[in-house]
Amino acid sequence: MRKIITVFLLLYFVSTLSAQTFRSGFVVTTKFDTIRGALAFNNEVADYKIIHFKNAKIDTIFTPLSIQGYNLKTGERFVSRNVMENGVQLPIFAQYLVKGEKSLYSYKPLNDEVFAYGVDGDRIRPIPYSKEIKDIDGRDYFVESKYHVGFLKFFFKDCPEVFPMIDRMDKPRRKSLIYLTDKYHDLTCGENSCVIYTKKNYPIRMLVTPSFMIDGNSAGSSATGSSTYLYLAGCQVAFWLPNESERFYVKTGYFVTFDTSNSPLVNRACQIPLMIEYVFTSKLFMPKVSVGSNFQFIDSNFEMHIQAGAGCFIRMTEKLCLDLNISTDIPLLGGDAKFLHNYVAQAGVCYRIEF
Repeated sequence: MRKIITVFLLLYFVSTLSAQTFRSGFVVTTKFDTIRGALAFNNEVADYKIIHFKNAKIDTIFTPLSIQGYNLKTGERFVSRNVMENGVQLPIFAQYLVKGEKSLYSYKPLNDEVFAYGVDGDRIRPIPYSKEIKDIDGRDYFVESKYHVGFLKFFFKDCPEVFPMIDRMDKPRRKSLIYLTDKYHDLTCGENSCVIYTKKNYPIRMLVTPSFMIDGNSAGSSATGSSTYLYLAGCQVAFWLPNESERFYVKTGYFVTFDTSNSPLVNRACQIPLMIEYVFTSKLFMPKVSVGSNFQFIDSNFEMHIQAGAGCFIRMTEKLCLDLNISTDIPLLGGDAKFLHNYVAQAGVCYRIEF
């Protein structure tokens, strides 16, 4: 009998070790030192109580509050927090989903994921939710509570604009809670004022902006010798990597002249800008500055200008905004080398695309 038990325990131990999946990452000590290595993370119930860490020098088990937390190379971040469960304060590793004025966490005390918000210090409060089977008129029905609606409305009482989103939640879900928390920070603190740890490693965002442009003096000065205006229409595209920077954009576009009685250069000029832009994020008005090159083609003439400008995004909806810009050019190749040689006013409506 003893041999059978020994063999069973040995097989259990081996199967447990083989089931562990070690992932690259690091732990942060209570002194905020970083130790890199591998973590046995399986996204299971036990992971919120302990974490197995090892590298060339260390092979140990960490518990909550013995370290600040740990990060996985894939982007997930876990921190030591205290949560109230059945009237008892329990230290856990909670996954950081959104970091901001109101931080969102998740953990797994059972097989179902529980979501919580930070209240003060290292304490977090779970969002109340329950489901049970009730006997109604002799038949069993699966009933889900609505306690989470009242909890969320009280927690976000300083921003009633998000209440319609809360009313539509049939239960706390990861995607909807992340979106709700992000939206709250956009409305109260300005866009991109929180950090979402569940983003893709390198998502790309793009702004597509159909625009109208008035270009004063440059074409007339170099091609006809007299001051004139060009009226151009086209499209501008801006790209940026949100995980690298939410403020730096790279933008380009294509603009062509269209028929006006003021310009002798109808349908004979086009511009291709290539700029770097810095945006000051805020709730409604987002000022910006830009610098780069502007390539102009007028008849058979080619001009390369150094361009600098300033402007503002005015938020209209979540993905639509008004784009206003003013800029000036200095010719670098071709054209007349006059200071403040070119004046440009531009207006358009931009649409944000994420992929």
